[in-house]
Amino acid sequence: LGAGVADGVATVDLSAEFESAYPPGGAAAELAVVGPLVRTASEASGAPRVRLLVEGRAPAPTGTQFDFAEPFAPGDLPAP
Repeated sequence: LGAGVADGVATVDLSAEFESAYPPGGAAAELAVVGPLVRTASEASGAPRVRLLVEGRAPAPTGTQFDFAEPFAPGDLPAP
């Protein structure tokens, strides 16, 4: 839905499909989805941290191991 950078944090606002299509396959599946989003947003924006939102709020996909309330650094999410 949108993206921006403020105070060293890139924000990527995704549609509701991010939650509804979130992978149920465990840690490796989550890393395969969230990791590339964070690494790409950080690299493209130059921001060291990335906040992922869904329609303006922190996502809460079922079964996630991640706390989406805080921004991620690319190093937080190793490649699967």
